[in-house]
Amino acid sequence: MLWNAFMALSRARSCGAAGPNPISYPEIAAYAQLMRMPLEPHHVETLAAMDAVWMQRVYARAKGGPSAQLTAAAFDAFLG
Repeated sequence: MLWNAFMALSRARSCGAAGPNPISYPEIAAYAQLMRMPLEPHHVETLAAMDAVWMQRVYARAKGGPSAQLTAAAFDAFLG
């Protein structure tokens, strides 16, 4: 459920002059309301953590850093 929500939110994220912007809490709230998905605080924290990892990877790749893709398995390994 959270992976699908993250993917949907990520596809709809805005971009600025420097690249993609983080997913905001209002965007998460709007998505949850539109999809009638009851999110608890720990769900929102998980989505924010997923986004932080995604943002780190994107900006590291833009600077010539590691190019490993964020997958469900990598996320599980990162957060346990």
